[in-house]
Amino acid sequence: MSIGLTASWPVNWFREDALINVGASELRGENLNTKVRAQVPRQRVHPRSLVNRFNDLQGEFVTLCRQLFARGWTRHHVIVCLTGLDEGGHTEIEIRAVREAAMGAGLRKIWLVSGPLVATEARQIFSSGKPPSGVLP
Repeated sequence: MSIGLTASWPVNWFREDALINVGASELRGENLNTKVRAQVPRQRVHPRSLVNRFNDLQGEFVTLCRQLFARGWTRHHVIVCLTGLDEGGHTEIEIRAVREAAMGAGLRKIWLVSGPLVATEARQIFSSGKPPSGVLP
């Protein structure tokens, strides 16, 4: 005999969506659920690359995530936009380093996009559930 219990709350009540822009001089982020915005200055900036030292980048992601997400136990779905220093495109090493630094900071669902993205576009992407166009591998 089973009891048919249905949840009255939304399925994604424990999920927080965010948009993070990785620039040459700072990381900027916005929590799309709570509208909290934060920015973290980059510690060491390389003139031709987004990633100078992996550990510094991961620490910057950790600092930004602590400012953006009040609850650490929620699932964090994030679009990371690589906006700085893209004259010749981003290398595979930079893309992988940014992805792994974000994962090391506790983010699990990460979409990397080359170029800027505004919050309204990010909200539409999260509500549709489809990955954004131009997702980096």
